[in-house]
Amino acid sequence: MIARHCIKVATALAPNIAKASTNSFRRVTLIPGDGIGPEISSSVQKIFEAANAPIEWDPVDVTPVKGDDGIFRIPSKCIELMRINKIGLKGPLATPNWQRTSFA
Repeated sequence: MIARHCIKVATALAPNIAKASTNSFRRVTLIPGDGIGPEISSSVQKIFEAANAPIEWDPVDVTPVKGDDGIFRIPSKCIELMRINKIGLKGPLATPNWQRTSFA
């Protein structure tokens, strides 16, 4: 049932994504996530492919990295791709329990 819903959504979005882009596809940042996230993300990619949605995926890892100042941050590559693509798909993530985590 979920797969059918995803196909309906992907099929409905496909024409809009194509119109919004000057290319024949839209780049989407993919954050697979943790635990079952990568498996779910892979399935979603297959569903969008089956629906012929004009999407090219840019997968990124959002595991926080420790900076020189000792503060953990989201990798700059992820932030950069989200700014460029302006759209992303995120799988389930584990929430870190750190007091000094910065997402800026």
